[in-house]
Amino acid sequence: MVEKRRHIAPIIAAVTLCHIFVFFQSPPAFGQSAEPTDPKKPLEKEKQTIQVEPPVPDGREIPNAKPVEETTKKPADTEEEGITDTVHGTISRRVLSSARWLDSFFDDERFAAEDNRTRIKVRIDTFLEDEAPAEVKTRTSLQLSLPRLKNRGRLIISGDPDEGTDEPDTPGETITDRVTGDEARNVTASFLYDLRSTAKRNVRLRAGVRYRDGSPVVFLAPRYRQLFDLGQWDLRFTEEVRWYTDIGWQSGTRFDLERQFRKNLFFRTSADGFWTEEENGYFYSLSFYLRQPLSRRQAVEYEWNNYFQTRPENVLEEVVLRVRYRQRIWRDWLFYELAPQFKFTRERDFAMIPGILFRIEMIFGWLKEEKG
Repeated sequence: MVEKRRHIAPIIAAVTLCHIFVFFQSPPAFGQSAEPTDPKKPLEKEKQTIQVEPPVPDGREIPNAKPVEETTKKPADTEEEGITDTVHGTISRRVLSSARWLDSFFDDERFAAEDNRTRIKVRIDTFLEDEAPAEVKTRTSLQLSLPRLKNRGRLIISGDPDEGTDEPDTPGETITDRVTGDEARNVTASFLYDLRSTAKRNVRLRAGVRYRDGSPVVFLAPRYRQLFDLGQWDLRFTEEVRWYTDIGWQSGTRFDLERQFRKNLFFRTSADGFWTEEENGYFYSLSFYLRQPLSRRQAVEYEWNNYFQTRPENVLEEVVLRVRYRQRIWRDWLFYELAPQFKFTRERDFAMIPGILFRIEMIFGWLKEEKG
């Protein structure tokens, strides 16, 4: 055991130091799809026309919509308010576009849960941890968009029941894993339908069948997500309630508070909670993430995760410090990821447990649709 720790710990320490060194290098701009306003260019105050956006039903964007011009001259107070609103809107758009690009690049559960494009994803994970055998897992998922439902509906067939949900897929156990156990990760077929989908709000219904221990289990899972604009900060609330025919009710709640720092750093703190009829008490976590894009092909994420439970008493159960390096290595569909971590658990008296994840991920389908 001691010899194994001596071999793993130096490797993780070296990889972590490399990531920290890269952190202080000169950063490029975010790979945003929408071009942000250049902060060095002053706002034009002398224009006498006001551009008014046309009304949009249900908050959806209308392609190629042209603004309507009003020739009325703006009063001084209105002009000042217009400048303030423009600056506020520019900051908000930058935060949202940075979050979307990084969530998309890391294939974050927040992005994947609302992405309705057709794709096939194959993921191969190798996880090494001190005093534990190596774990190799292969997960495959197929998502089919349904154009006849105006792209609001999609079918998902996956070897991971959390596919299409907001459950994190980073190495180690999540709150749900800790409660339900890893045996729940079997084949799942589900249908998702977006009752409402805008940048500010998403209301979705998910229903399907999960094969657990060889037996079919029917489930129903409505989900609600609301985004609140707080200026330089964004607050996102997400709630998903699940009902299974074998274990009854579950509830997952998340609050995300996020903002962009400078042009190359994106910060997010998340508070997650999980409750199930199977267990007594409530399970929750508080996590901090700092993401740094190095180029359009590579990015780094620094994580600090804290896991708690309320029964038999309210205590901190586990702390995980992790650095994730992700790079697109071939075309637009092949990624690899390297994630060293240090874990501290109450069960081990918070002694340091080193671990590292190697991941290869292939995504087919939606990248081509995006280009077209």
